[in-house]
Amino acid sequence: MKPQEKKTIKSELKELPKNPRGITEESIAQGKSGLTWKMLISIFAILILVIIVSLETFDIYRNLNHMKKAEAEREKISKEINFWENEVKNHPDYRDAYLELAVLEYRFGDSQKAKEFTKKTLELDPIYKPALDFKMSL
Repeated sequence: MKPQEKKTIKSELKELPKNPRGITEESIAQGKSGLTWKMLISIFAILILVIIVSLETFDIYRNLNHMKKAEAEREKISKEINFWENEVKNHPDYRDAYLELAVLEYRFGDSQKAKEFTKKTLELDPIYKPALDFKMSL
């Protein structure tokens, strides 16, 4: 072999393409760490971001469940109101029906209607204790 043809291993390695990875054979030989502070900070920031997104997703899920329960409760109260309104139409002197309507309207969020139904209950029976107690709570 001619001297020009003789190549050392080092010269052959220099001719190879550069390795784009963060940890190369050169960096290991030189004692360099593959992870820099910037990389560590980036990884930490991404981890924090993932945790925040996960917590927000859980909060949204919990709020959705709460909304579904509240909507189901409102629908149930609405059906009960319809039932007692029919009772009042069929039995206009039924004081308990008016008191039930007063309580349901109050739970539904309409305190004005609750007061009206309580007033009607007390017109039918002025000493009806449950109606008097409910009136005091309004």
